[in-house]
Amino acid sequence: MVELVKLKSMPVKDISAVSINLLNLAQNILPNQNTHTSSLALTYGRPSVLTRYWPVGVTLLFSGSTILRIFLNKRQQLSIWLKDSYTTMIDFWQNWVITPVSNIISTIRHEDSSQIALMGRQSLQSDMESLERMVVEFTKDNTQYLPQGLDANTSSLDAMEIVRQGVREGDLSPVLRAYENDLRTPVRSALTGTLVRALLIQIQKTKVDVEVALSGIDRLLKSQQLVFGFVGVTPSLIILYAFFRYLSSLPSRRRGLRQGVVKSDIVKTLRNIERILCLHDMKRGDVLTFRDRGLLLCECYVVREFVGGMARGVRREFLQDLEDLEDVSLGVERQLRTIARMWRVWAKYLT
Repeated sequence: MVELVKLKSMPVKDISAVSINLLNLAQNILPNQNTHTSSLALTYGRPSVLTRYWPVGVTLLFSGSTILRIFLNKRQQLSIWLKDSYTTMIDFWQNWVITPVSNIISTIRHEDSSQIALMGRQSLQSDMESLERMVVEFTKDNTQYLPQGLDANTSSLDAMEIVRQGVREGDLSPVLRAYENDLRTPVRSALTGTLVRALLIQIQKTKVDVEVALSGIDRLLKSQQLVFGFVGVTPSLIILYAFFRYLSSLPSRRRGLRQGVVKSDIVKTLRNIERILCLHDMKRGDVLTFRDRGLLLCECYVVREFVGGMARGVRREFLQDLEDLEDVSLGVERQLRTIARMWRVWAKYLT
């Protein structure tokens, strides 16, 4: 209604000029808008394939034969390199990913094939039984070295059972007493065989002690086997994670470069909007002229096209500010305050 009143109050000369401009817009500009837009897009849009890739084409044209000759001369080395690279990747996947993961699964399922072992399961038991038999036979042949508290009147079975029990607890008193006695006459004892026999029994005892220590380490390793499995597979998983993370980031990097260009375009467009508002002559009123209003709406439309890459929540609030900016009824002063708020609030998303 206000615009109709303003139109009635305009001089006839101005009305005829506006009518001529409207007719020109309806008859000439609007019908040719698509053609004009296409020509502008062709002129200022993305270059053609020939324009983008002509440096590569020229390089291949002048150096293609040289590159082909290098490939032909090095084809055997290239073939070996490709085969080695393929074999390396397959071996890495099989030996450092599949096998450790399979071992971890076997450990969780407590399969016998996955158990860590420093020695055979029956090794310690058989060596201990052999040591018992050796000490018992030695004591039978040398009853004078029976443990203290026993004598020849003691039942043979009971005495041997006491000796066997002592061996299980690590007590080799009969053998050690014989060894100490034989050291007094080592040559004679070596010839009669007692000293040598005692030495061999002590060697067997040392072997059993070593196996007992290994058995303790073996139990410790088995208790931590799952930890060792995860420690073994962690480096390969980290390498794979970094590799696939890099591959997945390639499109986002390109998109990030594109987003950087879009942010620059948004900043330029907002600068144009602020310039339109600042150049308005406040003596002509607090409302933009028709021309400036059209330019403002066009720039706001351009901004709307650029904000598609923002997060949903950010985009919604940004478009609310943009709608306030498009509302010319608010007046130039409040529109300037709106765009100032946009610069202040959305600066971190536009830089």
